[in-house]
Amino acid sequence: MRQRQNAAIDRILVRIVATRVDRVAGLQQICQYGYDAKDFLIEKCRTAYDHPNVLAVRHFAGAALGSIHRSIAVQQWFQVTNSNPTDPFYKKPSLEKSLAAFDLFVLHDQRGDLNEVGQIALSLFVSILTFDHLQTSELLDTYAKHFMSNQPKWDEQSTRQKALALNHWIRASNLAGLDNQQLDYRNLRNCFIGQALRDPKHDSIPIISAAIYCCIAERVGLQAECFLAPICVHVVVTAPRGFDLDMNRSEEEHQMYLDPFATDGEVPVDRLEHLVSHADMTIESLRNSGTVFAITTRTAHNIEASHAAGSRRGDPLSISKLLHGHAAMNRQLALYATRWALLILQVPFTHMWKERRSQLLRHILRDWPEDEWIMSKYVLTQGQRIGTNEAMAQMEMFVMNQVRRPDSVQPESVQTTFTPDRVAPFRLGQVFVHKRYQWIGAIVGFHEVPPANWGIFDAASEGYSAAQSVDERKRFYIKSIVASSTDERAIAPGNIQIIDDASKVTGLMFPLAGKYFKRFDRDNCRFLSNVDEEYPRLVGS
Repeated sequence: MRQRQNAAIDRILVRIVATRVDRVAGLQQICQYGYDAKDFLIEKCRTAYDHPNVLAVRHFAGAALGSIHRSIAVQQWFQVTNSNPTDPFYKKPSLEKSLAAFDLFVLHDQRGDLNEVGQIALSLFVSILTFDHLQTSELLDTYAKHFMSNQPKWDEQSTRQKALALNHWIRASNLAGLDNQQLDYRNLRNCFIGQALRDPKHDSIPIISAAIYCCIAERVGLQAECFLAPICVHVVVTAPRGFDLDMNRSEEEHQMYLDPFATDGEVPVDRLEHLVSHADMTIESLRNSGTVFAITTRTAHNIEASHAAGSRRGDPLSISKLLHGHAAMNRQLALYATRWALLILQVPFTHMWKERRSQLLRHILRDWPEDEWIMSKYVLTQGQRIGTNEAMAQMEMFVMNQVRRPDSVQPESVQTTFTPDRVAPFRLGQVFVHKRYQWIGAIVGFHEVPPANWGIFDAASEGYSAAQSVDERKRFYIKSIVASSTDERAIAPGNIQIIDDASKVTGLMFPLAGKYFKRFDRDNCRFLSNVDEEYPRLVGS
């Protein structure tokens, strides 16, 4: 059964690599297999470099696998927003799974998702635990077991003693906080619970530190919730009914506050009251603020803030490096994750919700057309059930058609008339350096006029000055992808210096290479094109 399924998926993948016709439809067809396709796709994402189509196979297998991962994340967030405590089948939303859904967007070809079982090697010291194939819930199970293995008199301790012991252990094990807040607070990895649990440094921002505490606390019998104070999320621990924090009999509710991100000890109530007063709030007004819905929403905003902080840096990728995947792609995917989360967790059909949906539709159209099926399944059907106005419905259908229509267009309809003589000395797949700005790129196509949806890096005058007197019939622009970036740019030929030294081209230099190329030919320092259907006259040139 599995062999027949893998053979069917392989046939689809071979067709996807070979032709652009129905490529998105093919990716979506693979996605319908769900996690049953996962192992096969992971294998294809690791295709050997001597394969003739290695870059394309890896890219499109990764596109299908990523779409499957993202569908699981979106489904998880829909469970959070649609949970109803009065429903007889109500199941409390999972904090760890809702946060781990963000990790699914940057999982790539790695294991460690929401639903699989992995293996673990448990050592004597938590700092050297290895979690190569473990999902987030299992990681938390393991940490909880390790903590309890060092608590022989646990049942004899009061709630206060237990809460403080756990906080001390989490901080001593480096599972919370940051080593360098000033330099590292807005590092993208600190916003992902899966990254925080797996990375040897375990760095995390306050909301993730607090969530880790709460998830482990639940496993060891403590009633702990995130307390969404402004600036810094804390933890509130509640004593069992009928007792105070020191296990004395009491009919009143007793609570204590902790800050796993910053301190070992208990946070005094007056200090916390002073903190929340800066936002014109009180502790009482923030009671029960730490819902899964609220924590997930605030985490999404933190990821947005980290992305924005990177944009203000000269080198945004320096704070966008995760455990796996290219930093530029992870940076783009992290923002994409927030677009999904904030749409799903937004009150439907408000003005903000409509804006977020339009924004997400644009993302899908431009960068992730393979996710159109997720949008149709979870978001557009919601509008159909409840009802949307005609203008919005028409806009949605227009965007979806923008994905579907080009996918089914036959090659002869998109063929260009460019000839080798016209574009000489340039060829598809050549690697170049920009003469003025010194960034490295690769040629993926040619245009008579730069399309509106491509960023034009150069003014036309930089490449075509009046002194050159270029014949308008020979004028063209070069479509390029940029090294260490997900940018696609149109530039004038005069700004390009071709690179002949293959040592300057590294394996992971171009995150989007597989979208346009089959493999890299080091002997000729050139990528082999996989867009020949668009440029039939340039084939073999």
